[in-house]
Amino acid sequence: MEANGNNNNGNNNNDNLFLQTLIEEPKAKKIKKKHDRCVFQSVQFALAIVRNPFPASPHFGKWLAVNETKGRGWWVPGGCVERGETFQQTCHRECLEEANMQIQLKGVLKVDHSVSGDVCRMRVIYYCEPTSVQEANNFKTMADAESLEARWVSINELLVLASGNPGLRGRELLNWATYLENNGHVMPLDMFGEEGELQPIGSRSAPLPQQASQQQQQQAQQQQVQQQQAQAQREAQQQAQREARREAQQQAQQRAQREAQQQAQREAQQQAQQQLEQAQQQAQQQAQQLQQQRAQRQQQQAQQLQQAQQQLEQARQQQAQQLQQQAQQLQQQTQQLQPTQLQPTPFQPKGIVGNGGNNNLYQQQAVTANDPYGDTTGVSSAPAPSSFTPEQTQFMEWANAKRKELKYEAV
Repeated sequence: MEANGNNNNGNNNNDNLFLQTLIEEPKAKKIKKKHDRCVFQSVQFALAIVRNPFPASPHFGKWLAVNETKGRGWWVPGGCVERGETFQQTCHRECLEEANMQIQLKGVLKVDHSVSGDVCRMRVIYYCEPTSVQEANNFKTMADAESLEARWVSINELLVLASGNPGLRGRELLNWATYLENNGHVMPLDMFGEEGELQPIGSRSAPLPQQASQQQQQQAQQQQVQQQQAQAQREAQQQAQREARREAQQQAQQRAQREAQQQAQREAQQQAQQQLEQAQQQAQQQAQQLQQQRAQRQQQQAQQLQQAQQQLEQARQQQAQQLQQQAQQLQQQTQQLQPTQLQPTPFQPKGIVGNGGNNNLYQQQAVTANDPYGDTTGVSSAPAPSSFTPEQTQFMEWANAKRKELKYEAV
């Protein structure tokens, strides 16, 4: 600040000397000189270095950058002065076209002038600010024919853009942002005017010849203190905003973590429910399969038992038929035998021949005639013939014993 004050004092002294020379020097006579005069083709440009001065904006303290069309990179709002326009009008128009923002001009940073042959190139660089917080937050986000987008950036973010693709079109914004953040001087708009326009006495460009009074110094000190206080307030607000953003980010991260945990729990519960349902379905299927297998086994066992019963019944019927046939054959053989035709067997003892033996044989023949199985229950005894020999009696006893064996086997 002291250096700036010294520079201002030097400028004031120079301006005073300049004014005194204008008053004291008489008008000199015009001397005709020979010059090679030519008509230059003039190309004029206006550039805008725009800063966000509103603490209420989330982009407070940042610089306005524009992404040019045709892949030319990031640059400042600016362009060529069209026919009938002034530099200031061009600056307003370019900011509105390329960044969709109304701005107000705060001062002049530099006037560039260069000549190449018959072409003269002139460029005026302005320092600007948005007209309101709404304008500062309403920058361009959709591409059109003038630009692709606009963005508020810090110097560090501008360096990141410079190393990326498409990069920077020029270093004007980076250089002037660094210059202004290091308390660079901004010249007033009054120093740039039309030819022949006199600067009013007492303006910022042409101060009064007299020295600054003590009151003015106090006012300057008060303004400096106010600026420092305002700067401290802005820094405090920036710190508060950074803390608020940091806290909001932490809350958002915690919320996202909780949501992720809840989602994981829900998915785990769904998986467990699905596994439980699958297990229940498998258990039901196994139970159904067991029931089907048990029913099939019971059905097979019932069929096997029925077949066994049928086979047993058939065997019994066949055995009964065989026994009946054998009994009929024996009965027929017994009926065919006559008492006189019976011959004693070689195993019959001779001492048992007599009437008693004949009677027994006759009685057995009678029983055999009535019951082929030799059951004598309820059969009345008949008079036995007396013409059986001992051999015949022995044969009849052997036949009777044979019939009993067959009966037992049948039973």
